[in-house]
Amino acid sequence: MKKLTKIAVLALSAALASQGAHAGTAGDLILGLNNPDGGGVNDYVIDLGSFATLSGTANVTQSLGITTSALEASGTGLGGGPVGFGAAIVGGKNGALGNTGNFVFTTTLDNGTGTASAPGSIAPAAPGFATIGNAGGVGKALAVSGTFGLVASSSTLSFTSDIAKDANTAGTGNGNFTAQLGSNPMSQMTGDTITLDLWKDTVNSGNNPSGWVYDGNVTIDLSGTTAEYTYDLASAVPEPGAYGLFAGGGLLLVAFGRQLRRQNA
Repeated sequence: MKKLTKIAVLALSAALASQGAHAGTAGDLILGLNNPDGGGVNDYVIDLGSFATLSGTANVTQSLGITTSALEASGTGLGGGPVGFGAAIVGGKNGALGNTGNFVFTTTLDNGTGTASAPGSIAPAAPGFATIGNAGGVGKALAVSGTFGLVASSSTLSFTSDIAKDANTAGTGNGNFTAQLGSNPMSQMTGDTITLDLWKDTVNSGNNPSGWVYDGNVTIDLSGTTAEYTYDLASAVPEPGAYGLFAGGGLLLVAFGRQLRRQNA
């Protein structure tokens, strides 16, 4: 019994450890920090994994894999502090047969009033099915490129090039995410932390966009020794295994009720 418990603990530890390591898969959510306007020559790009992976870490503070002092010394333009830094999360997938299933993720700046169940910002302008596929394709390409960590701002695989130069300017590369989507996912930090509302739009059958769905918010924190983020899930959905637990609990309650009725009869 002890041996089985030890194996289970080791397996769980390995699973938790693997959450921080992503190979770059189509549909992954990609976080970018940049500051070319502040003299930064490098972007910091992080693969947060799939939305399911992100949801699995809801309300648990995660490391961005770098210290703030390292960010300051990395040519990202953070030397004067986080103020002025750009932050965004994007993702997507295209190439689905008949467009059904194409999707795109983007972010808007939470104004501080947002909660897990309600955004603190207004959703971007509604995109058409072609727009979703085009922008989703840029997010997909960035995810599968495998170019994460410090990326030269001039690189074709940087946020500055592929996504947005800053909160008011599209990416410097042709066919960038902002130009394709028609709205800019980048927001500007005015302090040590920033909260981004996460949105998703999906192409349904008949090339009908689902409309933007609010999926929660992500807070980026550069105030401490380690750069961190925390995801606040919009709506908690039980894992498949949880349904079995609920069902099992229900059966036990039914059986217990029957037993009481027999005793009282």
